[in-house]
Amino acid sequence: MKEILNKRNYNSKTFDNGNGYFTHKAHVGHIHYFNKLGIGDGEKCFRQIDWTLNWDEKKRGWGFQFHSFHPFLPEYSDGWVEFRDLYQDKDQTIKFKAVCNKVKGRLVIPKEDDKISKSNYVIYDDAFGKGIDYILYFSRSALKKVVRIKDGYKKSDDMTFDFEIDFPNKDIKRAYSKEDIKYILDKTESKLFDTNKQTLIGNEKDDGNEWHTYLRGFVCWDNETLQTINVDYIVENGKTFLRKIIDKDFLNNSKGDVFTDTTTSYFAGAGDGRVKTYWLPWATAYNDTEGNDANASETEPMIGAQYWSAGGNFWISRAFFPINTGAIPSAATISAATFNYTAKISNQDEATGYAWYTLVETYQAANNALVGADFIDCGSDNGTAGRANQTPTVEGIDSGDRRLIGGHTASYAHYSFSLNATGLGWIKKNGETSKLGGDTGWTGIGMREGHDILSTPSPTISPNERITLYVYNSEQDGTDNDPYLEVTYTEGGGGVANNSPFFGCNF
Repeated sequence: MKEILNKRNYNSKTFDNGNGYFTHKAHVGHIHYFNKLGIGDGEKCFRQIDWTLNWDEKKRGWGFQFHSFHPFLPEYSDGWVEFRDLYQDKDQTIKFKAVCNKVKGRLVIPKEDDKISKSNYVIYDDAFGKGIDYILYFSRSALKKVVRIKDGYKKSDDMTFDFEIDFPNKDIKRAYSKEDIKYILDKTESKLFDTNKQTLIGNEKDDGNEWHTYLRGFVCWDNETLQTINVDYIVENGKTFLRKIIDKDFLNNSKGDVFTDTTTSYFAGAGDGRVKTYWLPWATAYNDTEGNDANASETEPMIGAQYWSAGGNFWISRAFFPINTGAIPSAATISAATFNYTAKISNQDEATGYAWYTLVETYQAANNALVGADFIDCGSDNGTAGRANQTPTVEGIDSGDRRLIGGHTASYAHYSFSLNATGLGWIKKNGETSKLGGDTGWTGIGMREGHDILSTPSPTISPNERITLYVYNSEQDGTDNDPYLEVTYTEGGGGVANNSPFFGCNF
């Protein structure tokens, strides 16, 4: 198959099969960037993203060039970290400088089992004191500036970490999303951040392009728990700082190493991830209209988990994969499609026929975000799931339609589901109104576990046991493990909107 370069956009490739059919591969996250600076060969076109960190002898640090953002990671920990945002019409830079010891960084080329990142990153050992490291690494669309407190070096009191920050001369908004802005930050006054909100930097225009760089909500986590943290915005002696606060209660109850991050992203996000509800009786959890926890930034969301706590309460998680399929021509006839993903088993403490999962159609309110209220927008209860033989049954489950969680390995592997006529009807072509917030050309796919599909709590599972599956989402760095939709179609006479008047690079 030969790629048709003028059909390339941020998240997809289209190939000519040579027999009148075309194959469209639409990823959940970005796989290309638009090379508007003409770096490399000088051609302004869509080219593949490259996360390789290269040493800059002149600036004395690491960075990469082939992306929608250009980071700079300094040689020493007390230098300025840069995030140059070049997505769409933006060209703005945010700078951070850790208030820490001067430690020389080391470039890490990760092994397969690396728990920090799948691509290269930089670590400054003991930068904040013995046993407290400073780590700079990447997710799909973001630079993460992380403090790691190693187990054994946690204090019994609050721990704080300061970062000097240099914002561009643009508006700074505090918001749940760019559509739900709560206030514009007074940059001259210190305040305690309400950390469940994002920070949006940029002066918005009415041309439909992305005008904000994003600081995600601030969190800390350990081996078992993730929670939001307080952050002080401090203006002092003409300088601006963010002070991250990990409270003593979290530290005292944490398991293993503790991490906290500042995540800087160039676009609103792909909106994939999971929404879960927990610590509720089964019927209450199942019918919950406002999930306890929505997360679109995890690289490995837990999918379709069913969990029974010692108190007789349950835990349900549902997964969302919004995909931009607007590059498929409006008059195209779709003949086949597969949803491809990478997953591994975490736990299967029950061996009954309920321990399976399947695909459903999703209806989340926005394609670039997840909120608790999306919990009820993941498929129809007891309805077809877009593929053959989907009448809910307990026994005789066709594993080609419903995949048994116990059939997965303990390490990540690639899987796919083929969509039948119902599932093909979920796919939205160019100009077709989506069920995801009314935007056109967006397809919503989700996953749910068998107990959740059938509204049946486990008859055999014991307290503190679980049935869980992990799936990589779009924030995982690199593209090899992406969730993506592969669609086969023939063209009609309909047109297709492109992201740019330019075309794709031949690499």
